[in-house]
Amino acid sequence: MTTPCKRSKAKRELFFSRPWFCLKTGGCFELATLPPRLNPQRPDEIGQLITAHNNLLDRIDGLLKTQESREKEVRRLELNVLQAQIKPHFLYNTLEAMTWMAKLGQPEQVEKTARSLTQFYRLSLGQGKDLLPLQEEIAIVRHYFAIQNVRYRHHFELFIELPAAMPDFLLPKLTLQPLVENALQHGILESASAQGWVRLAGRQSDGHWELLLQDSGAHLSLTVWQQAIRGDSGSSPSGKQDSYGLKNVERRLCLYFQADHVLYLDQSDPAVTCIVLPFPK
Repeated sequence: MTTPCKRSKAKRELFFSRPWFCLKTGGCFELATLPPRLNPQRPDEIGQLITAHNNLLDRIDGLLKTQESREKEVRRLELNVLQAQIKPHFLYNTLEAMTWMAKLGQPEQVEKTARSLTQFYRLSLGQGKDLLPLQEEIAIVRHYFAIQNVRYRHHFELFIELPAAMPDFLLPKLTLQPLVENALQHGILESASAQGWVRLAGRQSDGHWELLLQDSGAHLSLTVWQQAIRGDSGSSPSGKQDSYGLKNVERRLCLYFQADHVLYLDQSDPAVTCIVLPFPK
């Protein structure tokens, strides 16, 4: 027969001797198996403690499910954006341009383009990493830009103007390249002049850093921007149904920063389109 003393000891062990969290190598905490819910039959303080205990377990269980759902959506969005990069027409047009350069006796240009293509895909895959430093994201943009200059035989200019003091922030993989692609496809190439520039710059605003992506292409109105960022059908910045890139980038940034909105349109200069990516303080 179990004595009151032993029952009391058993309750204390249930509450206090089983760790809910364990310390992993590297200083991170991992949630261990949750203890079972208890039956709060007592009307006294112990019963209230048991009820609070059960409520806390329910709350933790809900948070775990929310986090699991968030991680699944992040993986789905990352897969979509990677699949978007492995575009048959992108590879075909690039290889076709390299073929013509070879026929024209331009081996150095062929080698340069092949290297850019290789580096673009190597960095885009990110060696299995979910996040990339800002400088690696910019390296992807550089290689993408070099390839597009060859493909379209235009003189696109890329300006990188980041202050030395700006931290090398981490970003979800392939954040900047879709934004630059959007600037080229729906800004510069559809403007009155097929030549133009894209500028990536950093600035501080209200105590936090911001990354600016500007282009000299067709001006982007606030209405079209809002429709594109929501992914409304037929509402790309050019008016065509191709707003996937903006919507995907915005959604992944919202998941990463745990915010309702991240990107915004800076309309202070009507002569250029300026998309802003603010980093939290």
